[in-house]
Amino acid sequence: TSNPTPGISLSPATQSFQLSQSQTTLNFTYTLTDMTSSSVDVSVSGVDFTSYGTGGSVNFLSTSQDRTNRYGLASNFSFPTPQIVIPAKQSVIVPVQIINATGLTQGGHYGGVVFKVTTSANSNNNTNISLNEELTGLVFVSTYGGGSQNLSLSYSSLGSILTNLPSSLQIILSN
Repeated sequence: TSNPTPGISLSPATQSFQLSQSQTTLNFTYTLTDMTSSSVDVSVSGVDFTSYGTGGSVNFLSTSQDRTNRYGLASNFSFPTPQIVIPAKQSVIVPVQIINATGLTQGGHYGGVVFKVTTSANSNNNTNISLNEELTGLVFVSTYGGGSQNLSLSYSSLGSILTNLPSSLQIILSN
């Protein structure tokens, strides 16, 4: 058996939810575990992300990019406990909420919950090395109801006898 590397662990790494049309909030949790010999202070925040290439990588967006990302969740995250102290060798459960869920457009939405270590036993020693320790849990939310769920395709009548096929055909998407 191998011993876990000292540090912080996050569980689960990804979470996926489906919201109903009338659901206004969503509550879920993460578990943070401190595997070090001293307590660790952690701040909690949200960030939007998009896919990066086709290999399954993600690209975390800056705050200015967050505002223009219609599929983002960062602005809908609420953190009842934005600052957390994890005692040494213990775990804490961190609540997270998605608020104003009815304001999300229909379809898929993506966001990350960022856990940033703000102080630890290593932050007070006199070394020349500084680490920016962050863990991010990825959240995927699907919304549905109304909108394109009731999408239908209508097309123009072609008549009963065709001697020539039309070069184009106008279709109308109706809801």
